[in-house]
Amino acid sequence: MDLKEFDRKIILEDGSEYLGYGFGSDCDRVCEIVFNTSMVGYQEIVSDPSYTYQAVVMTYPLIGNYGITDDDFESKNMTIGGLIVRDYNDMPSNFRYTKTLSELLEENNIPGISGVDTRKLTRSIRDKGSRRVLITDVSTSLEEGLKIISDTAVPHDAVEKVSCKKRWYSRTSNPKFNVVAVDCGIKLNIIRCLNKFGCNVTIVPFDTSAEEIEFMNPDGIFLSNGPGDPEDVTPVIDMIKKMRGKHPIFGICLGHQMISLAYGAKTYKLKFGHRGGNHPVKNLETGKIEITSQNHSYAVDDKSLENTDLSLTHINLLDNTVEGVECKKDRVFSVQYHPESAPGPQDHRRAAHHDLLCAGHSVRGHHLCVGPRRRDPQRRVGHHHGPAGLQVPPRLWPQGPRVHGAVRAGGRKAGRTGGHVLLNREEASQSLPPAGGKENAIIFSGGMYGGKNTFQAASVEFVRHRRANYARSRL
Repeated sequence: MDLKEFDRKIILEDGSEYLGYGFGSDCDRVCEIVFNTSMVGYQEIVSDPSYTYQAVVMTYPLIGNYGITDDDFESKNMTIGGLIVRDYNDMPSNFRYTKTLSELLEENNIPGISGVDTRKLTRSIRDKGSRRVLITDVSTSLEEGLKIISDTAVPHDAVEKVSCKKRWYSRTSNPKFNVVAVDCGIKLNIIRCLNKFGCNVTIVPFDTSAEEIEFMNPDGIFLSNGPGDPEDVTPVIDMIKKMRGKHPIFGICLGHQMISLAYGAKTYKLKFGHRGGNHPVKNLETGKIEITSQNHSYAVDDKSLENTDLSLTHINLLDNTVEGVECKKDRVFSVQYHPESAPGPQDHRRAAHHDLLCAGHSVRGHHLCVGPRRRDPQRRVGHHHGPAGLQVPPRLWPQGPRVHGAVRAGGRKAGRTGGHVLLNREEASQSLPPAGGKENAIIFSGGMYGGKNTFQAASVEFVRHRRANYARSRL
């Protein structure tokens, strides 16, 4: 039996060539070559905007065996540069699949190549670093291919290419927070996770000004992942400089790097980046190790953090690179990995949820009203003690207050204690009880949402506070 002849090949800028078989589109493409060590999730990788202008080598040998499903996309538009695999399976076995991987790539004009020695290619990337590559027809000569690579300019518009062009919304039932998400290449599962955590999300283009975001009066600002060099995304960096300290800001991946640049830190390009679903990250505050999903070419210089207001919160245990930073006074924090992880490990989602709630519990600049959480046995609705010590049902609460969180932990059960105290944010942070002696309470703050009163509770935990002043809340 005659073997199938190679019909496609890749040419690296160092002159090395790898032959293979084409699938997907048969177009030529110049990209940056990178590798991903994930065993599953090729659909999420192909649809991840962070891979714009990149050809991804999958180190796991069998790709395509479960096809493509309609519910697992991370973006509506495919912008990956190309896909390089060892063995491609064009006959999926999956009751959910609606098309093959090759059909998806062909529809979006993305070249794929199989039959490549991906072990050798991955070692080359690991030893020599990421390089530019041409995916082309097997008839293209080496000299011609190298000329095409050298004549192709390095793009710097990756974020502009993948960001949304106008504002759009993703709402959820019983929302607790309103979040503005700056789209630098946001993945759809990030938005789904924010909705799951009780956030109405407004997704805006990357070049949205600080004044426009301030006009929306959000409870927090989310900076998404995205492709390319963070120093190219100057509109977002300028926006962070103007908005820090006004609203809580949380960034992941590219957002993490842009936050660091806005505070005066520096970034640099890694030799071959971090891409995979099993990267160990240590939380320096808790000492716990989280297994994370990552996809980035750049990292924050840890030494450059010394002269900024940012403090180091997470490190990568593989190479000790920066994985998380925080500025407590400005309520700004970020992580380099992807907490939403679809698919991937989920042991760090709990921490991301906790950080989101802690950032949201004091987002408004009004006084905090701390009182015990009560429940009316007749109406089965929450109550709180008014300033005069009277129980006031929610329908009679004064115009404007919003519930930002319920302190929920050990101690006495809700409804067993009375009292009320009106504190500002600084007093409240010093007056709640320490761990082990916490009371159930509801925290209110002035503010309106959409012209209507809303009263939503979000669980937040306060620890290591002084017990001495807590007696004021029992007066």
